[in-house]
Amino acid sequence: MIDGEMVGSNLYKICTIWYNRENDTYRGGFVKRVFVESSNVKSIGYDISKRILEVEFNDGSIYNYYEVPQLIYKELIEADSHGKYLDKHIKKAGYKYIKIA
Repeated sequence: MIDGEMVGSNLYKICTIWYNRENDTYRGGFVKRVFVESSNVKSIGYDISKRILEVEFNDGSIYNYYEVPQLIYKELIEADSHGKYLDKHIKKAGYKYIKIA
């Protein structure tokens, strides 16, 4: 069963992205994201209870990475290069992921 709003005979709306102008954050899917300065990454968020890292790229695509430790999220946020850290410590580390947008 899909948990979402049916918007057509075979189409469900399962993800809405919200932007909060007051604190300059996104909430996409179920994860609140913050903007970062990067040539590749636009915003990053983390759901502590579900251990989901959500990354929005500058091309508009959004990925969820699963079972990511909170330390990895903190190091990603603090990295000099978000893109390089993401590639080395998340993508190449083999975390399961899904493209949500």
